[in-house]
Amino acid sequence: MQLSYSHNGEKITLRLDKQADGSYSAIINDETFHFQATQLRQGTWLIDLNGQRHTVHTAQEGDQRYAQVDGVQYQLEKASRRRRNNQSAGSGGDLTSEMPGQVIDVRVAEGDTVSSGDVLLVLEAMKMEIRITAPQDGTVTKLMVAQGDIVERGQTLAEVSEK
Repeated sequence: MQLSYSHNGEKITLRLDKQADGSYSAIINDETFHFQATQLRQGTWLIDLNGQRHTVHTAQEGDQRYAQVDGVQYQLEKASRRRRNNQSAGSGGDLTSEMPGQVIDVRVAEGDTVSSGDVLLVLEAMKMEIRITAPQDGTVTKLMVAQGDIVERGQTLAEVSEK
């Protein structure tokens, strides 16, 4: 999952990937972190990073994201949808999530040839299955999510280039 935020006027890019062993890797502005995460309850996580345990509380309201890590408060603002759409304008084949959810099936890989209407991914959101389909005939040039990933509204999921 790849997201963009701002914190105190600084742009922050975050890529979060779940590893096969259940751990996570996060790339935050080109710096990589590997950690274990255990959800204690909704919005509360126990993070094991470099042998140290941290309790993280999270919340969100609109485009605002809040985190409290070991008593220190952080407020992030999610990059606006308009800005993201403008950044990807012209690519035409970018597929974005229309609502928050979880990726429950990935049916393609980067480099696969697809036809318009082919199901590429399946999301589960609000107990519904949402099929993400190819917008045109082409090739999957970028796949930004994996099965099990949690996605946010407006997040880019994949890119399909025209044939």
